[in-house]
Amino acid sequence: MKKLVLAFLVAIIASCNSTDKSSEEHASKMKEVIAIHDQVMPKMGTLARLARQLNEKMEVEGKNDEMEQAVKYLGDAKTNMMDWMRDFGGKFSADQILKGAEISDDEMKLLLEEEKEIIQVRDQILGSIERAEKLVAQE
Repeated sequence: MKKLVLAFLVAIIASCNSTDKSSEEHASKMKEVIAIHDQVMPKMGTLARLARQLNEKMEVEGKNDEMEQAVKYLGDAKTNMMDWMRDFGGKFSADQILKGAEISDDEMKLLLEEEKEIIQVRDQILGSIERAEKLVAQE
């Protein structure tokens, strides 16, 4: 009987340690995803500024397919960021996002998908900015 109780206690302690480690991993992943968002969120104003500059340049120089496409990419990047934020906020609570509240295993699967999406959004934002800046700088 003592061996059974001891085995049970060991199993409980092991599962608690596993849960703590899992919770830490989940909280860490949430921080990583938010850090990617935070890296590019300040660039939203840059997207609007570059779109405005390209539109002004086209008014002076005439419409240009390359510049029109760049303005479209800037707008798409902005829309995709806004869509991602809305979807993300609908899947996770403010406490999970801001305070590291517990995330279930099913939510962790969603978080991994959201990480892939925000990486794509980040790359789209940075790429559209780079492309637009080159066009704005052209004489």
